[in-house]
Amino acid sequence: MYFRDHIQNKLEAGQASLKKLKFWVNRGQGDIQEMYKAIEECHDILEDLKSVVDREPRTPNEYNKV
Repeated sequence: MYFRDHIQNKLEAGQASLKKLKFWVNRGQGDIQEMYKAIEECHDILEDLKSVVDREPRTPNEYNKV
């Protein structure tokens, strides 16, 4: 995969944003259970995407960076 590192970095940034959101939810009010459920679903999706990217075969460009 040509943009493997870029995709991994973006996924990790998304996870960091979700962690911040979780922190803010802890301090706020509202239907906390539904918010947590949505956050956990996002984490699951991001983990799945990361594993899919890891399973992709590497291209020669990734092995021999120019």
